Amino acid sequence: MQNIELLTWLGYLASLVTATSLLMSAPLKLRWLNLAGSTLFAAYGFLIGALPVGFFNSLIIIIDAYYLIHIYKSSSAFKVLLVDSKEKILDLFLSKHSKDIASIFPKYNNMLENCNIVALQVRNMEVIGVVAGNKKDNELEIIVDYTSPQNRDYKPGKFLFTKSSTLKDLGIEKVWAKAHTSAHKKYLLKMGFKENNSDYSINIS
Repeated sequence: MQNIELLTWLGYLASLVTATSLLMSAPLKLRWLNLAGSTLFAAYGFLIGALPVGFFNSLIIIIDAYYLIHIYKSSSAFKVLLVDSKEKILDLFLSKHSKDIASIFPKYNNMLENCNIVALQVRNMEVIGVVAGNKKDNELEIIVDYTSPQNRDYKPGKFLFTKSSTLKDLGIEKVWAKAHTSAHKKYLLKMGFKENNSDYSINIS
């Protein structure tokens, strides 16, 4: 009886994880959660003797694994374009993602107008993010660093801070930022920023 109850809860857990995966807008998170849900469902199916359920979810595991490998191995073409804060393409991008940006950077509208450095992040010819801040001497204080939900796999940020020569060409040697949310803090640390009280910084080499 106890084993049957445990299997029932395993089925509930598999359903919950799979349903949660469908709420993810970022492909990477969607695939990882779907992989976890399918693994639980496959185990559930085989344990209760429902072989079609077990084999079907095993197939989904293979599909998710294939796409995860593809995501991690893909070599996207990134570019960083310096733009004026009044550029139409910037305005269109900000309008499209205004609510999401405001949830991370509540006062970005007022702050963006005063930034002397504004850059659009481009991935495979599509604008996917914006980075804006104030440059003083050889340092840049980031005011907004936003990437669209579908592209939050850390690659755009890694390109900007460690691979692109854009910041270096501007004479920037150090970048400062503040973490506005726990997710933003995780992002900064993942990019290589070092924590210093309430600020985070990274040296540009």
